[in-house]
Amino acid sequence: MKALSYLIIANVLVISLASFTAAEGLNVMHKSGQTFITWTEDADPDVKYNLYLSESPITMDKLTSAELAAIGIPSGTGADMIDEQAKPLAIQIYRKDELGTDWAADISGASPEKLAKPKHGYAISTFGSHLPFGTGLYVRNADKSREVYYAIAKTDASGKIIGSLITSDVPAAERPANPEPVLERLRKCDSGEIIKYYTHWSTKDIALKENMSFKFELQIGVDVGKSGPSPLVVLLHGGGGAETLPAPLEGNFILLLPNNYTPGFPEVYDFWYGYNTEIYTGNLKEGVNVNFTERRLLYLIDWVKSNYNIDENRIYLIGGSMGGTGSLNFGLRHPEIFAAIHAMVPHTNMGSGIAPHDSWFLRLWGKREEAIKTNEGVNIWDRFNQIEFVSNPKNNIPFVKTISSREDPAMPWVELPPFIKAMNTAKRAFVSGWGVGPHNIPLEYRPKLARMFDIYKIRKNESYPAFSNSSLNDDPGNGDAEDGTITGIMGGGFDWEILADTDKKWSAKISHIADDKQEAAADITPRNLQKFKVSNKDEYSYANTDSSGNIIQSGTIKADENGLLTISQVKITSIGNTITISR
Repeated sequence: MKALSYLIIANVLVISLASFTAAEGLNVMHKSGQTFITWTEDADPDVKYNLYLSESPITMDKLTSAELAAIGIPSGTGADMIDEQAKPLAIQIYRKDELGTDWAADISGASPEKLAKPKHGYAISTFGSHLPFGTGLYVRNADKSREVYYAIAKTDASGKIIGSLITSDVPAAERPANPEPVLERLRKCDSGEIIKYYTHWSTKDIALKENMSFKFELQIGVDVGKSGPSPLVVLLHGGGGAETLPAPLEGNFILLLPNNYTPGFPEVYDFWYGYNTEIYTGNLKEGVNVNFTERRLLYLIDWVKSNYNIDENRIYLIGGSMGGTGSLNFGLRHPEIFAAIHAMVPHTNMGSGIAPHDSWFLRLWGKREEAIKTNEGVNIWDRFNQIEFVSNPKNNIPFVKTISSREDPAMPWVELPPFIKAMNTAKRAFVSGWGVGPHNIPLEYRPKLARMFDIYKIRKNESYPAFSNSSLNDDPGNGDAEDGTITGIMGGGFDWEILADTDKKWSAKISHIADDKQEAAADITPRNLQKFKVSNKDEYSYANTDSSGNIIQSGTIKADENGLLTISQVKITSIGNTITISR
């Protein structure tokens, strides 16, 4: 990967193509299945609003026959609180030639003073003007094709209507459609990358209710559109994050950066999963835990794929802390989307009860003993147990890379050894590294063999070898801070090139990258096979050929009960060996 320069030009490229300014009365604009309704708010911030709609003009005497679309809308809905939530600090640039492919960004949270005084309102049209202060905003999703009039009624604290109606003069021509996000502004990096900033409003599939606003960003590489389909990287930020500076990716990459913050929501960070349907009332036992946020990620990925020429065999999911946890929770269950996952300092079993912020989880999903079900029909804490998930051979997963710290105060190390060992036992394709240091583990404390592994070499339409019980493996121990190898890896230390994946043969040239080893050994299991199909009824021959063409190991193998072919303790040199399995 080439190094990028990460200074951002101070001038923001903003082209005013459309403006939308609230005036006295109601302004209504319909586009892409959503109706944007704005009005001038009352000077009293305690006043709330009811939204009504009808296929005929609405007057006070006809209000009872109109449809009540929303009740108790608070003041300030047009103010863009997300932009005040968090601001980025300088990214830590990790040069590949020295330190490998890991990278991270620090995020600084906003002060209460900034949240109390937002700088501007939302922009609701592409490159449009921001809504003036004192503008109310409600974004409604069209449920059918029709001409609709709207009206706003002000209410007091008891819900009683006060004052006159605020009405629209002309109807909105509503049509159900897939919503389109609003492109607010652009930023250009000094080396040519473009950062696009978007806002989109919820549907009932991706959030508990409509009129919830979300942000995301796209980093567009300088070569996008010039050299074929672009790889897509989805980056999930950590708790407290909202915006990330440009990442060190090659020029043809596109980077998608969703935001996991919603102003005024009871629990703003949900580990990229979702929350209980009774989160507003607190009666979580009466509700269901729904993966709203995972659905929103699916919506965003589909939107990017529909608007850019994406290489669907090279879509990657990465994140740190809450984002690393979300990368495992979400990514492990979508091998049809992701080629590989890179989870930095993640939880692997949020239901264990040992996390220092465990009460955070309980407010989102309920008490552990209540075992509230998800919309998928499973206990929420079972859903978050990635150790059990990767242990089940029936679960197909993408390639996984993890980095963790033994001294992490937020993501307890005790969760990681069982996960790493489960990956090894299940013969998964993975690289796990660990070291010492704080939650944002310094790069110099991460094992070199883990840092050197580049997940972007993994492709969904190419097979790869999984390395288990390797002589390069270190011992993660039993979860105690001092037990096992203090800084180490499992599953890594090898490089490869696939030579054949046909109906009759699988072959790869494999080498180890450990500087101090003349020879290494590992059990090798071909994974993600494309054309070489394995049958439990057949016997297969294998050969390990050295760089001089000499066969140094050979024999026959049969598939195990899970349909996997594994060659035990294959000898591998730094020069490289050719491993061949034939039908």
